Amino acid sequence: MRKWIAVVVALALLASCATMGRWWSVINTSKLHVGMTKPEVEAATPLAKTVNRTVVRGVTMEQWVFKNAAGMPVYLYLENGILVGWQD
Repeated sequence: MRKWIAVVVALALLASCATMGRWWSVINTSKLHVGMTKPEVEAATPLAKTVNRTVVRGVTMEQWVFKNAAGMPVYLYLENGILVGWQD
C-alpha cells in the first residue's frame, strides 16, 4: 500500500512540475503571429516579467517584456489587445 501512495505522490509532483514549467519557461516567438488577441498571446507565452501600459487618445498600448533562451530581452507590442509586433 505504501508503494502505491509513493507512486501517486510522485506522479502528482511530476504533474505539478510540468505545469509550473510553462510559467518559468522562456518565450518562443515562433508561436506568435500578428493579429493574435491578448488571451491568445497569454495562452501562447509564459507570464511577462514586466508589462508597460500607455493610453493615448483612447488607444491602449502595451509592451510585454520577456527573456529568450539566451537571457536577452524580448518585447511584445499590443494595441487595444491585439498583437501588432515584437522585437527580439
